[in-house]
Amino acid sequence: MSKVTNFKDLVRAKLAEADEVFNLSKDVDISSIDIDCTLKGKCAGRAGYKTESGSRQYYLRFNREAIELHWDEMVSKTISHEIAHIVAYIKPELRAKNHNRRWQLIDIKLGGDGSRTHSMGLTPARKMKTHMFNVDGMIVEMGHIRYTRMIKAEQTYFVKHPIKGRTMVMYSHYVGLK
Repeated sequence: MSKVTNFKDLVRAKLAEADEVFNLSKDVDISSIDIDCTLKGKCAGRAGYKTESGSRQYYLRFNREAIELHWDEMVSKTISHEIAHIVAYIKPELRAKNHNRRWQLIDIKLGGDGSRTHSMGLTPARKMKTHMFNVDGMIVEMGHIRYTRMIKAEQTYFVKHPIKGRTMVMYSHYVGLK
């Protein structure tokens, strides 16, 4: 069995545990909650729902890289964290929103630690373009959005040059992409 398959089994088991504690099946068929392990980027997991024809379809998304590289943290913290969000969506009477104290208590009851973020080193989903400029011997890096606004003359960008002081970055200073 693959790690992802084992992970999904653990998610289903934790959903069953949440159902026992919070009686979720009274409001939703927990077997219909979609579990996907194709999330990319620095996010370890995501819980949510889509509304179709007046009913909610709940989903759980998990990061495959995190499952492969950080199994213990994903199992001990992330599963309960994301399922706590599902519980909060299904049971609004608990008044658990975002990562407030009531939500933290749900996470703790499910075996998590109530934490909001993780510390896993994950690969960003996309690599940002960085544009390089040489402003009188000083190299200036600029993100793609700022670069585009500058080129369209929608925005002026200044830098603090060590000798000349406040200096405008112009397209003539452009060196290329990093």
